[in-house]
Amino acid sequence: MTKENKHQTLLNEALVITANILEENKYMIREKARNDHPWYIPGFIDEMIFDRMLDKLEETLSDIQSDTEHEIRKRFDEVTAHFIDNLKHSGVFAEKVNAMGKEFLANPAIKEYFENLWSDIKTKLMADLMDSGSGARSHLEKGILAVGKSLMENQAVREGMNRWIYTSLVNFAEEYVDSIISIISDTVKRWDAVKTSQTIELYVGKDLQWIRINGTIVGGLVGLLIYAFSLLFK
Repeated sequence: MTKENKHQTLLNEALVITANILEENKYMIREKARNDHPWYIPGFIDEMIFDRMLDKLEETLSDIQSDTEHEIRKRFDEVTAHFIDNLKHSGVFAEKVNAMGKEFLANPAIKEYFENLWSDIKTKLMADLMDSGSGARSHLEKGILAVGKSLMENQAVREGMNRWIYTSLVNFAEEYVDSIISIISDTVKRWDAVKTSQTIELYVGKDLQWIRINGTIVGGLVGLLIYAFSLLFK
């Protein structure tokens, strides 16, 4: 975000939200301020003070929005840079941020919100993809066709994808080889011997029969040749 200065865009949105909150709630804020002021301050002075404060706040927010070199923006840059530096180099700070994140995601209300949000997104996305006239489906089809065309016409793309697939598979196998071996061995151990042999026979039965017949014929021929050579050299 900071490389593309998007954090300043985020600050702009925050300023707009703050200005809207002030405008929408100024009467409530006025009542709160009036209740906190001493009784002996006249009402018209109280109103003047409040209006002046509100005007200054709105003016400050407007100045920050319009001035890209405003002191608040520079301070925001410094705070953001410090935050990034802490995340990169401070183990204690990183642990605190991770703990806050875990605590936030562990909140039942937050979990329910994201589960409902994800469910809504999936439902809408699937409905959109099922609609033959939807924009999402059209873009997806164009993207798949573009990738297929590029693979067919561009040898460099094919070679690059092959290298990526090969490297990914090798890295995956090297990293998870123990887990893969464990999963396969545990799965095979749970197989029932009779059912397994019946299943293999069902799927490759004809091939097995040919292997048996070929093995018998080849073995017999080899035996005859050996016997013939033994008679020849006697």
